[in-house]
Amino acid sequence: YGALILGQALIVWHVRGCADGAMRRGIVRAYFVVFTLTFLVLLRSHLTDDHWHLSNWLNVFMFGGLAAFYGWFYSVSPPPIFEGLDKVII
Repeated sequence: YGALILGQALIVWHVRGCADGAMRRGIVRAYFVVFTLTFLVLLRSHLTDDHWHLSNWLNVFMFGGLAAFYGWFYSVSPPPIFEGLDKVII
């Protein structure tokens, strides 16, 4: 899981100066999908395992929280949020 997140962080780091709103929105959507799938896989794995570990719930809740945040940000944020500060009219 860490390698995927690190790889995505490097991609976002290199495109952080881009003002293309569609690309920024696409990155947020990709994070939402990745964290949602990771949450579902971890939840299934935890619930079907013979041995319950209380510390595993931390991972399940962390990825669930990340999925919820990126899903909310993607679906609720207005389009100007993704356009960058250089296109904001004050």
